Amino acid sequence: KGSYYENALTNGLVFTGTHPLKKPGAFQFRVVVADANSTEIGSASQFIDVPDLRKGGLSLSGILLTNASQEVMKNLTGDTAGTDEFSGYSEGHPAIRRFHLGQKVSYMYKVLHPAPGPGSGTPQLETSLRLYRDGQEVLGTPPRPLTAAGDKGQERYLVGGILNFGKPMAPGEY
Repeated sequence: KGSYYENALTNGLVFTGTHPLKKPGAFQFRVVVADANSTEIGSASQFIDVPDLRKGGLSLSGILLTNASQEVMKNLTGDTAGTDEFSGYSEGHPAIRRFHLGQKVSYMYKVLHPAPGPGSGTPQLETSLRLYRDGQEVLGTPPRPLTAAGDKGQERYLVGGILNFGKPMAPGEY
């Protein structure tokens, strides 16, 4: 009803839930939505790999992509040159992930249980970014030391950055 209905029309339906898993491994997550008014049915699926975090060892979360608002730009880069002008039509939130040329997109992921480094015990991590279209790399960065704000007690590191979807990127699936 009201603003919730309008938001669902604009941005899609976002449902959040928790489902405990008894063991780690590969899973296929499936969703089906039925429209009672039109009797149409929509579906989506995604494979996920749930690591065994009890054993420790390096693991990564999924990658979260969203429109890089001015607030996100300031938090990640200290710059306020975000892209709020795209927020009205970008569909750049985690559920839909459609972005437009000229848009800045933030990405984030977590690094879990990195091995302690020699001496100080601080993990020594490197990261690089690769973006593919039709199996071909269209963007790549050289490996660089990972400087991430870590929660040392829980061995988690939040990593993020900004992608600029400008020229020469062609429309399509990446």
